[in-house]
Amino acid sequence: MKKRIPYIFVLSLLISSFSTLAQERIISESELPFSIREYIATNFKEHKIVKCEEEKNGTSISYQVKLTDFKLEFDSNNKIKEITSKSDLVIPDKLIPASILSYVKTHYAGKGIMEWELKKKKQEVKLNNGLELEFSLDGKFLRIDD
Repeated sequence: MKKRIPYIFVLSLLISSFSTLAQERIISESELPFSIREYIATNFKEHKIVKCEEEKNGTSISYQVKLTDFKLEFDSNNKIKEITSKSDLVIPDKLIPASILSYVKTHYAGKGIMEWELKKKKQEVKLNNGLELEFSLDGKFLRIDD
């Protein structure tokens, strides 16, 4: 039993040190990478930036930007990975992959997309009727998410 205590102690130290690797901090709009500022200026010019956060996780840095009506998340390559409406506004059609937009317009006419997320192996959207749909990375419909 005496030998286990040092191992548990070392393990708890390692776990606590890894949890401190991910650090979030609020940054100014001017501290955002140029490509992110350009994306926002192009696609959300009528929405004011409310808050910008930078998250460092090891060697990668990602960003979260809160606008008046939307929340945007960008990956470590400054590419959009999530768009969420914080109001009753739908995400502009031009920001949704064409195959997903076409599927939604064909099968759920009149419904708008409130959330879009790009994950490692799939894409997900949430419609303004609460329905959540999953698509492959290339935009093929997979299933309705429960």
